[in-house]
Amino acid sequence: MTPPPESALAHPGWRVVAGCFVMALCAWGWGFYGHSVYVAELTRIMGWSTGFVSGATTLYSLIGAAAIVWVGDLVARLGPRRFVLLGAALLSLSVWMLGGIETKAELLLAYLVMTGGWACLSGAAVSTLIGLWFDRRRGLALSLAMNGASAAGVIVAPALVAAIHAWGFEAALRGSALVILAALVLVALFAMGPPPVDPAAAAARAAPQGRGRVLRSRAFWAVSAPFCVALFVQAAVLVHLVAWLAPRLGSQGAAFALTAATGAAILGRFAFGAVVDRIDQRRAAALSMLSQAAALVLMLATPSDAALYAGAAIYGFSVGNLITLPSLIVQREFPAGDFARVVGLATATQQFAYAFGPGAVGLFRDAAGGYGWPLSLLVGLEVAAAAMVVLLRPPRQAA
Repeated sequence: MTPPPESALAHPGWRVVAGCFVMALCAWGWGFYGHSVYVAELTRIMGWSTGFVSGATTLYSLIGAAAIVWVGDLVARLGPRRFVLLGAALLSLSVWMLGGIETKAELLLAYLVMTGGWACLSGAAVSTLIGLWFDRRRGLALSLAMNGASAAGVIVAPALVAAIHAWGFEAALRGSALVILAALVLVALFAMGPPPVDPAAAAARAAPQGRGRVLRSRAFWAVSAPFCVALFVQAAVLVHLVAWLAPRLGSQGAAFALTAATGAAILGRFAFGAVVDRIDQRRAAALSMLSQAAALVLMLATPSDAALYAGAAIYGFSVGNLITLPSLIVQREFPAGDFARVVGLATATQQFAYAFGPGAVGLFRDAAGGYGWPLSLLVGLEVAAAAMVVLLRPPRQAA
């Protein structure tokens, strides 16, 4: 029987989209946004320095970037269902371990386990799995699935804080581990059936594009380099947003500005997903980067509280799209058989770059005595990234 078209609700890929939404919700909820909670609670409970716990988080990000490189190979070897089950086991185990840590070594071990869960459930994994079921509607499918990442900031992080206050750190984390495991096992069993194209067979038919050759190619860096810069800026802005705005808006007002940015990211994904498959994606990326630069200029220049909230929302509107766009550009500019490998490498290099963003801005802020010129520097980097993403377009893609 001919399978339903991608635009039809009966297409089995839409179940995969729903499953990937839950994957992203868990990965970003406990593997990204959760780290701000872990830093605060572990420094309070264990008496460890902020420097040590945040340094462990940076190490987690860097090791996670290396692990992401192997996502495509693991999907091909294990198949989607067993791949998701592996991610479920690793993420839930790491969160369970976090609930009972007593030494610094145990924290590092828990984070090491979490890197595997992050790799199996986050952006590269979602892009690879969506790519097995979708081609023409891949942009919409990926945008909808990755809304789970934005929803994690709105749902999981506040719920985790409330659970810790109600039941304590250990009970909240171990309860979270059970929730993660149950949710992702259901995803694996009911959403991840056999894909239309066997990933192992597709990998075997792919061009012999080794990782080293990809990393040495101009085409790879023409995609990855602009987003390394843009996501370096984005990570720095989001991590420092509350600290930057709190003196002007108060702590609650600054937290609301972050919520506005996260909520706008969800709206941005929906709006962008509806048209992304039919537009010039490099130009869309450049416009997204320029809109973020303009939002930062507005927030730096304005004395108005209302304009600060508006600037945060404008900035947030493109946050999710800058995470989704690299995979879509790779789809257009690389052979289909190389998609999973190139996406894994691109995601890894971008994560490696943005891992340093918050720390770099923190150092510059301490040196300058304020956020003014460090954030002005980020505006310049954002504009440079927008220029790069257009100017580095491969000749065959020229408009």
